[in-house]
Amino acid sequence: MIGLNGSTFASGLARKSLEGLLSVWERIFQANLTYHARPRNAGDMGIWSAPRPDLPPLGLVLQGPVLRSNNFTLESVKLYKRTFPGTTIVLSTWKSEPPSVLEPFKQLGVEVLANDPPANPGQQNFNYQLISSSAGIARAAEMGAQYVMKTRTDQRVCGVNLQPLLMNLLETFPLRTPSVQKRRLIVPGIGTLKSRLYGVSDMLQFGHIDDMRLYWGAAQTDNRVLPNEKLTRRQFAMRRVCEVYLATEFLKAIGHKLDWTLRDSWQSFGDYFCIVDSSALDLYWPKYDRFREYRRLIYSQRSVDEPVTFLEWMTYYTGEVFRHEIPEWILDAESSVLEPPKR
Repeated sequence: MIGLNGSTFASGLARKSLEGLLSVWERIFQANLTYHARPRNAGDMGIWSAPRPDLPPLGLVLQGPVLRSNNFTLESVKLYKRTFPGTTIVLSTWKSEPPSVLEPFKQLGVEVLANDPPANPGQQNFNYQLISSSAGIARAAEMGAQYVMKTRTDQRVCGVNLQPLLMNLLETFPLRTPSVQKRRLIVPGIGTLKSRLYGVSDMLQFGHIDDMRLYWGAAQTDNRVLPNEKLTRRQFAMRRVCEVYLATEFLKAIGHKLDWTLRDSWQSFGDYFCIVDSSALDLYWPKYDRFREYRRLIYSQRSVDEPVTFLEWMTYYTGEVFRHEIPEWILDAESSVLEPPKR
């Protein structure tokens, strides 16, 4: 039997069968379909990054429970040993993980943190993420990391030579007015939505160790119990749940005054962050509509619920977007659909 993973997929019967099926679906649904396959195991991937001893020490923090299905987290670490050579890798997880699960990571030279779980998980298990992320970043700092990439145990970054790319972005787009914050924080577009005020993605972040410690240290555990009610986008953002809570606490810590408008949210994206396309990182996430490579990209309509792309971020950075009308109305409207311009 020929599987879809590894070298057999590239030229085997599985590829031809899938492409034949896609051709049928194209005719039925009148759509142009593509696919993208990533090997499941690190041993089937022949990619690596060139060693760069001239770059500052990097810490790679994986936070969350170990994803055991198909040894996902462990295979990710095996890949990172090649794509982030010489990097300190920290697995920040929970004491509930059996020693037999954690031992293979230790054998690979990974620094393993088994944290006490929070008494209150918080909204959408937010407190779990806050505790494991801040603990992992702190340990990376203790081990000499000057920069940190924080990611999740259920995501895999498949790109190569990413540290020099991300460092070049920091050099190319310096902060306009550095103060408490030393350099920009780089985040992916996945999880960073145009209409979610101050909703910077918290799934993957790259930055100077001091900025990362501030970002994940400015917020306290959130034990609020919030009512389940229908809210506008503005009202939901002002509840400051999860990503918005983290970002707004960070923005307050660096002296930014929030005014809860799209203009200010987009301006903060342009001033303090750099938003990159997930495809630039080759980021894979086997969760939430996992078979769709571009989960939120649709062609039937335009919406401000779209993720922020690098090109979109450039309009925030340059100020181009502010030369035109900002659709502030979308924050209080039921619909998120943008109408095409009148001709």
